[in-house]
Amino acid sequence: MANLVISGLQKSFGKRNALSGLDLTVQDGEFCVVVGPSGSGKTTLLRAVAGLERVDAGTVAFDGEVVNDLQPRDRNVALVAQSPALFPYLTVFENIAFGLRARGITRAETIQRVEQAAEVVGVYDLLGRYPRKLTDGECQMVAIGHAIVRDALLFLFDEPLSRLDTVRREAMRAALKRLHQERSMTAIYVTQDQMEALNLADRIVLLRDGRVEQEGVPIDLFERPASRFVAGFFGPLKMNFLAGTVARGEGGDAVRLANGGMSVPLPPNRLPKDAADGSAVMLGLRPEHMMRAVRVSPPDGTLRYEAEIELIQPTGSRVRATFRMGGEPVVAELQAHDVSAPGEKVSIDINLKRATLFDAETGKALSPTASASASALVDGASPAHVEDSAG
Repeated sequence: MANLVISGLQKSFGKRNALSGLDLTVQDGEFCVVVGPSGSGKTTLLRAVAGLERVDAGTVAFDGEVVNDLQPRDRNVALVAQSPALFPYLTVFENIAFGLRARGITRAETIQRVEQAAEVVGVYDLLGRYPRKLTDGECQMVAIGHAIVRDALLFLFDEPLSRLDTVRREAMRAALKRLHQERSMTAIYVTQDQMEALNLADRIVLLRDGRVEQEGVPIDLFERPASRFVAGFFGPLKMNFLAGTVARGEGGDAVRLANGGMSVPLPPNRLPKDAADGSAVMLGLRPEHMMRAVRVSPPDGTLRYEAEIELIQPTGSRVRATFRMGGEPVVAELQAHDVSAPGEKVSIDINLKRATLFDAETGKALSPTASASASALVDGASPAHVEDSAG
């Protein structure tokens, strides 16, 4: 496996900049998941690393060796494209095995590797079929098998599960996770699926306009977004944003919401010292950081809000409930039995220790003091334990 270092990568298509001085390091054995909106440079990044796209500037290095001038076949990189191109005249077995013999792999070892890869991706029963007899999802699984059968330095996956149904997609996520744990393969995996990113990643990289907007372990982007863009893009549910102004007072700091004049009290030290009274901010509240009130009085750092539910969207064990706060729509993710119908009035506890404040002009997150950050981390470190932290 390889240690990948990308420095100042630039690539333009006409007047459009696909990569704008991108810097990225992927450690040996790391599973790096890249997310971002359409046009952010995800596919171009993979193609540049694979050698399929000539870059305008910058370097790509494997284990300290710059490979810009190496042909794709000489980079020993396995790429799975979103739309796999299988050889129509070869069987599934032959498609997966293609290239092994050219690398000097014996027939006996080829058979063993192909059968093992086919078992991993779930196409063992299809080894004798031709691509024309496969679904689009099965073709994607064969392409993954063709990649993992190799001893590549680096594995590149461009939305490889996008055509699979839900059941197969979940099975393939688990298979790739196990494969990475067993082989410690170095990989860059592109996806638009938030849960896929959370499930698979050692580290997540969010691209915006050909640059890295933020990177870190999954919980970093969820709990500590660097900007409103990150907070709005990353997460199973979109963060709620409420416009307001800083209100400093002897009784503590607050955010006075722009619509309705409601004041939201903030936990101690939540605002940075240089945030001026009256300055414009955006208050970010994640749906997962709210719960139906179960205590007589709310815990410290929690706002109890009497909400009149306007819309409910059941998702199984959970329900997304929309209500108004300061005149703006807000979505909370509650337990399925917490609310039954629109018009119902529900007491909701909002964990303000896990709220995020953003500068209204720049969109950058306003960092709290160290003590406030530590307090928020103690309250809860993962989206799966929101109720425990808030209640």
